[in-house]
Parts: sequence; C-alpha cells; structure tokens
Amino acid sequence: MFEAFLLHRLAGAWHPVLIKSRQFSEKTGELKPCFFARFLPYFNMIKAFIEKAQQNLIAAQVLIDQDLYDAAVNRAYYASFQAAVAALAKAGIVSQKNEHRWVQSNFNGELIKKRKVYPGRIKAYLTDLQKIRNIADYSDICVSQKVTIRQVMKAKKFVDTILEVIKKT
Repeated sequence: MFEAFLLHRLAGAWHPVLIKSRQFSEKTGELKPCFFARFLPYFNMIKAFIEKAQQNLIAAQVLIDQDLYDAAVNRAYYASFQAAVAALAKAGIVSQKNEHRWVQSNFNGELIKKRKVYPGRIKAYLTDLQKIRNIADYSDICVSQKVTIRQVMKAKKFVDTILEVIKKT
C-alpha cells in the first residue's frame, strides 16, 4: 500500500484504498499520521533485508570460488533467513528480535500454510539450510563442495521466490 501511496501521490492523486480505509483525511486532504507509523518502517526494513540477502548470496559465491565451503553455507543460510524476514515484514509480521525459530515458524505457518503467499515447495528450505549451516559452524565436519553448491542454489531459489512475490505486491 505504501508503494501505491507514493505512486499516486507523485501523480497528484490519492489512492482510493487510502480514502476507503480512512487513512486519508477528507477535511485536511492529508494522510493521517498512523499511516506513516505503520508502513514507512516496514518499507525500510524490507529494503534493508532484501539488500542483505542479495549481498550474502554474492558472498556465498565468492566463498565457493575460494574453496571456503563452510563459510559459503553460512552465508547461504543467512541470505535465506534475511529474505524470510523481509517477506514477513511485507506481510506486516515483525518482531523486535528476529530469532531463527520465530522467523521459520511464522514464515511457514503464516505465509505458506495460512495465507498461501509462497509455494509449499520452499517450506523446508530454511530448516534444511540451517541444518547444514549448523554442521558447518558447530561441528568438526567440513561441508563438501557438492553440498555447498546445492545449498547455495537452494538459497538462491528461496531468495528469488521471495523477491518475485515482493515485486508483484
């Protein structure tokens, strides 16, 4: 809705949804303050977390090129995690602390199962990526090149799916 506000405001007209939702004051001709309080922080949050996700995908590829597979798996997971945070913010679901379990649970429960915003095929991606990241970060086992490439490809699919939906809405 914020993007619609910006586009219509720049064009010199108010979006009808804003008028119907009573976010627009007919007396003053301005938006009510609660509109900005609700949508501007999410807009910035979405943008920041999408940028972080994209940077982490790039970092994962650079790390693969340097044969740093454990670190690449770590960046792949965080790219997906940050994209999930952006997707939740886009849906108005935010938390002061983005804990891993909370993000995974709300992404799968709210955005996949309940609202059906995202396809069910990506439901297990976050937990699968985290399992391999935990092996890479917390065990004496090194992740192979083959597993790392698979994880980075999975993370890219996850981030791309989220970007696709965010751009449409």
